[in-house]
Amino acid sequence: MRRGLEIGLIALVTVCGFLLTGRMSRHALNSEPALTADSFQIIPVRIHLFRTSSAPAIHTSLSREDIERIMRKTNAIWHRAGIHFWQESVVEEKPYRVPFPRSVSEVPLNFLNALPQPANRTGRMFHVYFVGSMSINGLHMGNDAIYVQQGAELVKMPGGIDEPLPRVVAHELGHGLGLPHRQDRINLMSSGTTGTGLNAQEIELARKTARSLPFSLSAAEFLEHTRMLDQTAQRKAVVSRLQSLLDLPGSSPLKQRAREMLQSL
Repeated sequence: MRRGLEIGLIALVTVCGFLLTGRMSRHALNSEPALTADSFQIIPVRIHLFRTSSAPAIHTSLSREDIERIMRKTNAIWHRAGIHFWQESVVEEKPYRVPFPRSVSEVPLNFLNALPQPANRTGRMFHVYFVGSMSINGLHMGNDAIYVQQGAELVKMPGGIDEPLPRVVAHELGHGLGLPHRQDRINLMSSGTTGTGLNAQEIELARKTARSLPFSLSAAEFLEHTRMLDQTAQRKAVVSRLQSLLDLPGSSPLKQRAREMLQSL
């Protein structure tokens, strides 16, 4: 009797082990492989801060420290898709034109493209413009222009981001990467919520679009372009680029090479 119970117990444990192993194997097969730093696409972004006392609706009081925090959180959202936005520069500029009275409390959307200084719109990259106030949180206009209002407000969702501006920037960059709106309230592409989720199809489309952009580079290409810069004349740009690579998640030989280059400067 005792011998029979022992045999039965061993059989039960063996069956459970096979079931658990099979379940784990199926899970491993169905899960997406972890993205490494080497698989990232690097996309340059120039941040524009409008400064003016003649039009409160245009003026933004955001500081460079604010922008660093906003972009760090924006990248945390997009890192799950293997995409990193390199902050190429932060430009404080007066609006090129103010085509409406000072008394206007919100920038009319049809006047947004009249605000940027043409001289600061150079270079192939995304341009993110922060304004004081407009009727919507953010807007992607054209191929590379994004407008975000400083006073953005979002509906809080469980597990959502703790700050509106990084989410609005990440959302509008999503449009720049070809993603449409979604009705899923916890998704990044839902309108007006703190959700940051991305599904597999969105990640695939965003990465495909990123690879097709003329100003997007793989992490390896980005590092090679950095090597080619004059490290004396363009030291600031070299440091910024290398630091951007070190901000990628995980460890890799590519990040180690970037670290060695940075230490040698």
